[in-house]
Amino acid sequence: MSGPSRKRPSGQEAGPSRPLNRSSSLDRKRPRLTPEESPVLTDAALLYHTATAAHIASTQHLQQAFIPSWVETASDGTFDPVPLYPTKRLAPDPHAADTALALQLLALDLLSAGLKLPNLSDSERAAFTIEWLSIGIKVRQCAKGSISLAEDMHDAMASGTAAVDCGEALNLVEEMQVGLGKIAGAQHHTRQLLALIRCRLLFAYRRWDSISASLDDIGALLNWDENSLTASGKDGPWHTNLTAHYLILRSLWEGRIGNDSKARSLLKRLYILMDEAAESGTLETLRANGGLVELDGLFFQTTPPNVLYVLTFLATVTTRRDFIGPAASCKTLVHINAMRVFERMARKDDMWDIGFSHQHGLADVLAAQNGVIRRMAEIVLEEGTAMLIRSDFVAAEKLLDHFVHFAHTHGILDELGPHLCLVQAMSAQLLGHATISERYYHAASALLGKGSELAIMIEASLLGVQGHLQGLKDDHQRQTLVKDLAHKCKHTSSMALQTIGTLLSALAEDNLMLAKKKIGRAYDLCQQSNNNLLRALIFAFTSTTHLTGSEERVQAQLETGLTIAGLLGGKDRPDEVGQPVLGLWFAYRLKSKLQSGLADVELHNRNQDHLALNIARSKVQRYTLRLNEILEDGNRRYASTSRLEGLKEMR
Repeated sequence: MSGPSRKRPSGQEAGPSRPLNRSSSLDRKRPRLTPEESPVLTDAALLYHTATAAHIASTQHLQQAFIPSWVETASDGTFDPVPLYPTKRLAPDPHAADTALALQLLALDLLSAGLKLPNLSDSERAAFTIEWLSIGIKVRQCAKGSISLAEDMHDAMASGTAAVDCGEALNLVEEMQVGLGKIAGAQHHTRQLLALIRCRLLFAYRRWDSISASLDDIGALLNWDENSLTASGKDGPWHTNLTAHYLILRSLWEGRIGNDSKARSLLKRLYILMDEAAESGTLETLRANGGLVELDGLFFQTTPPNVLYVLTFLATVTTRRDFIGPAASCKTLVHINAMRVFERMARKDDMWDIGFSHQHGLADVLAAQNGVIRRMAEIVLEEGTAMLIRSDFVAAEKLLDHFVHFAHTHGILDELGPHLCLVQAMSAQLLGHATISERYYHAASALLGKGSELAIMIEASLLGVQGHLQGLKDDHQRQTLVKDLAHKCKHTSSMALQTIGTLLSALAEDNLMLAKKKIGRAYDLCQQSNNNLLRALIFAFTSTTHLTGSEERVQAQLETGLTIAGLLGGKDRPDEVGQPVLGLWFAYRLKSKLQSGLADVELHNRNQDHLALNIARSKVQRYTLRLNEILEDGNRRYASTSRLEGLKEMR
C-alpha cells in the first residue's frame, strides 16, 4: 500500500525520483561507525547530568518559596507584580519550598549512587564530590535552620544583648585586617568588606567609643568625598552596596550624637545614590541574582535591593524621629506608610521583589524571608510608638495588638520583646496607669543587659512613673539618686540621653542660677537634635518652676509649648487637640497668666488680650474634653483608675 504523496513546491518541475538505496555525496563522505565504535552515555554521565539538572531545577523554585502564602502575587491593576526571574511571570506555589528541597535530595541520592560506581576516573570522582558537597551544604543548612552572621548581629542590635563574645569577633576581624595589610596584592574590596563588618559589630555590641573612627576608615576605603553634594549610584553593584551601608550607618551615628542637619544631609545623599543605582540598572542586576556579586572569581553576598530599601526607610525613621505635623506630612509616618502600603503585595521593586542564583540554597531563602518579616514587625512597632507620641491611642492599641499577633505567628516575639515592653510601658505611663507601666518597665529591664543605654532610660522612666522626681529638694537621698542617674546619662554619646541627663540634673539642682543654665543647655541640645517632644517638656518645666524671665519670654514659651503639643497629632483632629497632658498644661498656664495680667495692661491693649484669653479658655476646654475621652478609654483598657484624673479639675 502506498502512502500519501508529498506535494512539491509550486513552480518546481517534477524530476526523476531518487532511488531509496542511493546515498548523497555527503552521506558517502561521512564515515560509518560500527556498533562497538558508537558513543555510549555511561551510567556515571547519566547520573551526573540528571543530578545537576535537578539541582538547577531546584533554584527555579526558590523565589516562589521566598514569598509567603499571605502575600498577594496576582495584581488587580493597582500594582505591577513581581516577575519570576529571569524572564517568567511569577505564580504562587505553596509547595515551592518542599519542591526545591525534594529536588536537592534527589540530586544528592543520584550523586551518592554515582560515587558508588566502580571504575570511576579521578576527574569523575572529583566532579561528583564537588557537586555533592555543594548541594549537601545547602541541605544541611536548611536542616539546621542556620542564620547568617548578619542576622545574628541584627538580633543583638534589636535586643541589646550579646550572645557571643564581642571581643573575640572583633579580634578576629582585626587580625584579618592586619594580615591583609601585610599582603602587597591584597584585594581592595576584601579590606572594604572587613572594615564594614567591623563597624557593624561595633554597632551591634554598642562599642560607641570606636564607631566614629571605624566610619572614617570605611569612608577612606570607599574614597568618600565629604564635601560632595551627591553620591553616585553608577559605580557598580559592589561599590554602590557598600556606600549605601556606609551612609546608613553614618546617618544613624550622626542622629545618635544629635547632629540632625548632618544626618539629614547624609540621608539625602543616600536616596540620590539609590535613585541613580536604579536608573543605571545596578539594582536590577542585584535584584535578579539575590544580591550576589562576583569579584575576582569569588562570590560575595551583598544586601539585595529589596532589603536595602527597607533599611534606608528604617534608618530615616529611627535617625530623625520627627513626629510633628499632620499625618500627610509627618516625616516618620510618611516613611512608615511608604514601607507598609504594599507590604502584603508582591509588587515590583518593593520588599518582596528578589530573585535567587544557583549559589543560593533554601536556607538562604528562608533567612531572607525571615529578615523581611522581622523588619515588617519593627516597622509596625515604630508606627505604634509614633501613634502614642501623637496621642492616637486607639490606633496605637490596634497596631500593638497586630504586632503581638504577627510576631508570635512568625516566632520573633522573643527577639523584639524588650522593645514591645518599653512601648507598652510608655503607653500606660502616658495614660497615667503607674502600676502597669512600672510592671512593663521592669519586664523590659529583665530582658536587657545590665548597664545598657536602654536600661538607663528605663531607670529614668521609672523615676517619673514612681513620682520620685517631685519634691527632690526635700529628700536628699532621692536627690543623690537623680544626680547619679543624670551623670550616667550625660556620659554617653547619645544626645537624647545627654538631654535627659541635663534636665534631671537641673531638677536636682538647689542653686537657681545653675539650674537655669542647665535648662538652657538642655534646650540647646533639643534644638540641635530636633527633639521637639523633649523641648516641650523643658518648656513645661521652666514655665512651672523658673518664672524669672521677662513676661514676654514666659508667655512666648507657653505659646510655643502649646503649639508643639498641638502639632503632635492635633492637625488631624477637628478640635486641633494634640498631646493632651502637655496641651492642657500649657493652655491652663497661658490662660492663668493672661487673666492675672489683664488688669495691668493699658486700655487700648485690653481688647486684644481679651481675645487671647478667650482663645486660651477655649483650648483649655477642648483639651479637657479630649483628656476625659482618653482617660475613659485607658481606664477601660487597663481596668484601673488613671492618676491623671486630677487634671480634669483644671479649668
